[in-house]
Amino acid sequence: MAESSGHESSDSVMNPPPSKKVARTKRFSDSWLTEPDFSSWLQKCDGNPLKAFCTVCRKKLQCGKADLRRHATGQSHITMLNKTQGLTDIDSAAWLASASLGDRVRRAEIMYVLNIIEHSRSFRSYEHQMRMEQRALDSIDVLNNMKLKSTKIRAITNNVINEAIVSNVSEILRNTLFSILVDESTDVSGYKNLCILARYTYEGAIHTYLLDDLRLREGNAEYLYD
Repeated sequence: MAESSGHESSDSVMNPPPSKKVARTKRFSDSWLTEPDFSSWLQKCDGNPLKAFCTVCRKKLQCGKADLRRHATGQSHITMLNKTQGLTDIDSAAWLASASLGDRVRRAEIMYVLNIIEHSRSFRSYEHQMRMEQRALDSIDVLNNMKLKSTKIRAITNNVINEAIVSNVSEILRNTLFSILVDESTDVSGYKNLCILARYTYEGAIHTYLLDDLRLREGNAEYLYD
């Protein structure tokens, strides 16, 4: 009995579980960028120091030499690398200096078409834009010195184009008979929008110009008078 109780007591003792190995977090090392096996395709991953980036495969990778070597010897990476080695950098100064006018024109046309597709623009509207650009850009110096971003575009729209339109239409209405149109609609928030328009003829065509757009809480005469 004593022996059996001894065995039971020893079996009932719980052995601690084996300790798990904690994976060390590896950070990107700048020295990898100069290594021959990695220098042609490896980059830092913006915003994440624990990742690397393959410029050939366009994908994020785990940091660590073993992971990078595994990726470099993978069949998919090798195939993509062989494809890119035959390509020419058409933005390089050397290519632009040696390329013919026809090649440079084809390059520009392809870049314009890519821009149309990327921003889902109308093909027909771009015909007008090309004519406008050829008229506006009288030399390459003008194009190189143009700087148009959203803030400047908004400022030109409000302070230059809008003021010119208002001044032009005001001058026309001073010397032309016109009709006033009123259109009212209600939006989902319950507010009423009152549009006041002027319709007139000018140079043989009928034009409609928005004079004002008022946001109203009520559409009765008393509120409009106040």
